[in-house]
Amino acid sequence: MKLLVSLVSTLLFGACSSSPTHLALAPERAAASATVRVDVAIDFGAAERTPLRRTVDVPVGSSVVDATRAAVPVDQDWLCCSPRDVWAIDGVEPDARRDRYWFWMLDGRAGPDAPADHVVEDGDAIRWVYEGSKRARRSVDGPEPRIVSLLPAAAEIVTAVGGEDWLVALSHLCAQPAGRELPRVVSTTLDSDAWDMAKIDRELHERAARREKLYELDDARITALKPTLVLSQGVCPVCAVSSEDAESQSKSACAELLVLTPHSLADVAENIRRVGAAIGRGRSEE
Repeated sequence: MKLLVSLVSTLLFGACSSSPTHLALAPERAAASATVRVDVAIDFGAAERTPLRRTVDVPVGSSVVDATRAAVPVDQDWLCCSPRDVWAIDGVEPDARRDRYWFWMLDGRAGPDAPADHVVEDGDAIRWVYEGSKRARRSVDGPEPRIVSLLPAAAEIVTAVGGEDWLVALSHLCAQPAGRELPRVVSTTLDSDAWDMAKIDRELHERAARREKLYELDDARITALKPTLVLSQGVCPVCAVSSEDAESQSKSACAELLVLTPHSLADVAENIRRVGAAIGRGRSEE
């Protein structure tokens, strides 16, 4: 009888004493299963800084932005077109004048969508590269360009290298593509068709003295079109939209800015090559 009581007591009290230990481990196991481990590499490239590589543990359901922010500081600037993208990484911002932007890759391939939309999985390898459009923007499986041309010559170059279908907006003087009617996002009160050269020259001098802008950009419409590339010029401050205004607009639209500055026939050829490379038509311009 004493043996039976002893066995029953052992079973009862042993089971009770083991329960707290079992319950205490449960949250730890749950926490371990609720995270994923991701490798994050930052290649500062043109910023000339030492590359970084860190392994981070983030909650299940985290995005590429979340994982990157767990490794280094990340800014999503209000000027950017969408909170779905990244503006600056560890203080390094885009530089439109030097054609430098952040691009992300997943397991060695171009990121399939916006970094804030893509949910990371355990074992993913994320790589950020700070590079120019020629090397990083276009890939064979990347999205098609969306091009805004702020001067006629640029639109003609795009058409010549086979990118006509990617034009989404034009200046007030650009020719419309065959069979399409694209929005015009540049306006001016200068009537170069009706005025003679003397009047045009007089108007230019008077407006320059008053520091008036010669051209106005439809910023809201350009941003709504979500361009990936804005084409401008940096040669003549009165012939078309200035590169400074184009830079400000492209920054607010989170688009690349390519400023064409031809001063010779050789420069014209080089500009054609630059446009072709920027839209992934690197051999068509030849």
